[in-house]
Amino acid sequence: LNGNLTTRDMDVSGINDIFAQYSVTLLKEQEGRESIKPVTIEIDKEIRLMKSFLQQIYSTSANVKEITGKVKERIPAVRKAFAELQVLLADKDPFRFRDSWKTSLSQFAFIVAFVEWLESGTLVSYAKVHEELGVTPTQPPSAFSIDLADYLYGLCFLPNELSRLCITRATSGDYSVIIQIANFVNDLYAGFQLLNLKNDFLRKKYDSIKYDVKKIEEIVYDLSIRGLLKGVEAKRPSLDGSSQDPAAAASADE
Repeated sequence: LNGNLTTRDMDVSGINDIFAQYSVTLLKEQEGRESIKPVTIEIDKEIRLMKSFLQQIYSTSANVKEITGKVKERIPAVRKAFAELQVLLADKDPFRFRDSWKTSLSQFAFIVAFVEWLESGTLVSYAKVHEELGVTPTQPPSAFSIDLADYLYGLCFLPNELSRLCITRATSGDYSVIIQIANFVNDLYAGFQLLNLKNDFLRKKYDSIKYDVKKIEEIVYDLSIRGLLKGVEAKRPSLDGSSQDPAAAASADE
């Protein structure tokens, strides 16, 4: 009996030692999160600020060049914050803390993609998003780089915002931009269909694109049956803030 008790006491002591080690590990992880919290808060603040600037694009008198300029002015602050993260976590495993800034990475990818489309009407490359963030893409991705899933997730936000822009541009008579949006979103959706996405967060977000495609198609159809798209060619939004199509202006003059 005494021998059994002694063995049990030894087992309990061993378990206590194991959990004491776990406690130390968890405490270090908590200290690590606390040390980077001010930086991740700063990143989130900059991301929200850039998104608020982009909301101005839906004004009928929006100056695209001015708005994208405001957004791009904030990118160095995000770049600096991520550089600080790398310094703070230099002696730790940064992947243990990546969930603290993972959402910000996909939001950053979306912001850069939206600015790229507004300025050039094209899809931003995976490499350029990294360039804007100030990190080098690696295989496998580092804790501070944007992995492919985060990049693609950010792109999934584009069709929804562009469908909103369609409504604004239809109101202002800028029909050529609507054609440009319709072509771009259709191409983007077709591109996503080439991917073998599993039933995860990215697949669910990708599935929502079809509703944006449908919304844009309805706008194009409505304008078409009204005869407002005759002779209209696709183009990106005017950078100087002018929005009315020459065809629409001529129609108005008549």
